[in-house]
Order: sequence, then structure tokens, then C-alpha cells
Amino acid sequence: MSAPLVVFALLLSPPTALEGRIAETASHPKKPKKARVKRSKATSTRPSPPLYAFYASAELAAGFFDGVGTRDVHGRVVEGALKLIPRLERGPFRADFAASVSHRQTFAAHLSETRAGGDLDLQWRANARLRVGAEGGLDVVHRPSWPDPYQPHADGTLSQSDRFGFWTRRVGVQLVVIPLRHHHANLVYRYRLLDYVNDPNFEPIFEPTHLVPSDRDEHELRARWERWFDDVRIGAGGALERRHYFYSFARDRGTGLTHAALGGAPPNPLATYWMAEPEVHAEWRLAESYSTSPGVSNELQRLSVRVAYGHEFQSDAFQGYYSYQGAHPSLTIKVGASHAFELRVRADMRLRRYGSDSYAVGGGHPPLEDGTRLYDRRFSGEFEARYQLTRHLFVFGSFAVDSRRSNYPDYRPGVFPASRSYLIDWDYDNVKGLVGMRFLLLPTGE
Repeated sequence: MSAPLVVFALLLSPPTALEGRIAETASHPKKPKKARVKRSKATSTRPSPPLYAFYASAELAAGFFDGVGTRDVHGRVVEGALKLIPRLERGPFRADFAASVSHRQTFAAHLSETRAGGDLDLQWRANARLRVGAEGGLDVVHRPSWPDPYQPHADGTLSQSDRFGFWTRRVGVQLVVIPLRHHHANLVYRYRLLDYVNDPNFEPIFEPTHLVPSDRDEHELRARWERWFDDVRIGAGGALERRHYFYSFARDRGTGLTHAALGGAPPNPLATYWMAEPEVHAEWRLAESYSTSPGVSNELQRLSVRVAYGHEFQSDAFQGYYSYQGAHPSLTIKVGASHAFELRVRADMRLRRYGSDSYAVGGGHPPLEDGTRLYDRRFSGEFEARYQLTRHLFVFGSFAVDSRRSNYPDYRPGVFPASRSYLIDWDYDNVKGLVGMRFLLLPTGE
């Protein structure tokens, strides 16, 4: 190309193209070489500095309750909770240290409860597709002077006991894998040791089946796989658990006898139960983006629907007295009406039907209330509305219900069990309503 034509072409080019063509023409016919940056070994091997983050949440609410399990009580309640989670990250390692405390104060009923706990969660990210973790924790549940349905007085009132409090030690390991693109899987093992408060009236030698503490250890293995699409997630998983009790004896099929009293036949072994629950689930999410300031984009989750179906199996390792199986469906819906307002609805059902070796009529056992096979049907549901007042402060209202229906005969004084004065109705409807404030502190960007 002649010199006048080259100049004419450069003048017609846009500024960016013009600069590139000038550079190319100046080094013609060879392109410029990239400058080489020489790094010292000390700089390239220096570890990245640790990163610190801090999470915190606090909650205070007041409301009412009606019923706690089989206890027919009601009154006002105030609840408070605090949780602190400092986090340390360095390279592929992350450590979370969590401390929490909560208290429920009831009025007109002695059912106050205090919980405290600490957790350590360690994680190592091998690469973008593999993460390994280990965890440990300690929880304490203090329930002072709760009314005890199994220690009635002659006038119908109940003795008070601390035996419903306990503390838990636990450890676990976790494996998180992304084997293929959009496929996520994890495997978790946990071991828990529960130690309950012994009632002063518990007699392990002379009356080993009365006021028995629920001390036990639990081995749990959980696995889950999910396939992620744009707006949908589908998955399957399951749980396997073994529970072994330290004071409760296994029961004979049909009669429920333990033979743990002094004299007579030797007692049955301590109770051991195996539980398994396979599950399938699907979740649909509808989200949209919004901007709170120029150049800042956030995602609003308009709607989230999660449906799951599990099937419970429990095997009583001795003679099947407590063996059952049943459906376990659940539904969770979240609605984001705006970036500040959110609704959440949760429903869960457990429909358990016991085996042929469970409760049988005769030998002091009255007939079932209906049917010929023992069943236990439970429903729990919760509705919560939350509104964000400031970046960290929320106001919320919630309503929860727990219901149970069973054909197991109710306990009546001198009738069943004939030698006791228990008054217990196994069918109940517990409700609780709360209104409160919630404070959340998250690191910038979360």
C-alpha cells in the first residue's frame, strides 16, 4: 500500500483503532513483545493473609402459647436469643466459631427454658469441586421445675422436676463434592451423646422403668444429591441413624413388658433402634434483580417453593414393639413481596403406622381407640412475616401449630395403667404466636 493510502486509512479509523494501527505500523513487520515480569521466590510463595469476618444475630419477641406437648397449659411467653459467629479464613482453610444462648420465659406456667451452645466448624477446600469439613459442639438445655405428668399428686396437680433438661456433645465430618457441572452432593456423619438430668425419685434398682432418663448416643449418616437448573433444583437423599439407650429396656412384642423389676425373669437388653428415611425433593425459585444505588445490583427472591417426600422406617432391634413406617411429606413456601418484605410458610406431616408386634390388646392393655393397628399422626406448621426496617433490623410476626393424633389409649387414673394415677391425653393441638424484633449483622456483600 502506498504512503498516501495508508495515511488516508488511518484518518478514517476511530480513535481506538487508530492507536492500534499506529502501534502496529511502528513495529512492522513484527508485533511488540510483552514485557516479562520477574518475580522473586519470596513473593510467589508468600501465604495469603488471613481474612476475618463476623456474623451476629439477636432476637426478642413476646406472645402467647397454648399447650406444650401433652401438657394442657397456656399463658404468655417472652423469648430472646443471641448468636455470635466469628470466622477466620486463610487460603483453602476456614474456621467458624459459633456461640449461642436463648431463653424462653413463660408466665402462669412453669415451662421456662434456657439453651446455650458452642460450635466449631472447620473446612478445607481442596479445589473448586471438593470440600472436606469437621465439626464439634456442646449444647446445654436447662428446664427447671417443669410439671411432670408421671409424678401426679392426689389432688391432680403435678410434681415439678428438672429431669427434662439435658446436655449434648457431638462431633461430625462432612464431604461436599461437585462431580459434574450442576451436580452437587454431600455426605455427613455425626455422633451425638445426650445426658439427661436424673430425677431424685428415679430408682434404677427397685423401680427401673419409672422416671427413666433418656440418656443415649446417636450415630447419624446423611447423604444428598442435587441437580441444579436455572430456576429448579431436584434431588434425592437419605438418612440412616442408630440410637442406643443407657437406661431404657427393650420391650416384649405385644405386651411391652421389660422384665426389669427385681425377681422373676432376667431383664430384656437395653433398647436400640435403627431409623432410615429415603427422600426426594424439588425446589423452584423465581428471582429478579433490583438496584438500591447506581451500579449496585441485588437479587430479589420473589418466590421459592420446596416440596419433599420422605418415608420413615424404624426398627426395634429386640422384638419390634416400637417398629413403624410411614410417609413424611413437607412443603416450604417463601414469598418476597418486595426487597424488604418476606413471607414464609412451612408444613410438615409424619404419618406413622406401627408393626404387628407393637401394642396388643390383653394383659392390662385396653383396646385401641379405633382400628386394630397402632398409629401416630403428627402435623407441624409455621407462618412468618418479616419486614426489614433498616439494613440490620427486622420486625416479624409468627404463628406455629403442632398437632398429634393417635389411637393409643389415653392414660386414666387407676384404669390404664391400672397401678398408676396418670392423666394423659395423647391427642393435642399446641399453638404459639410471637411478635418481635430481629437484628442481623453480616459482613459487607452478604
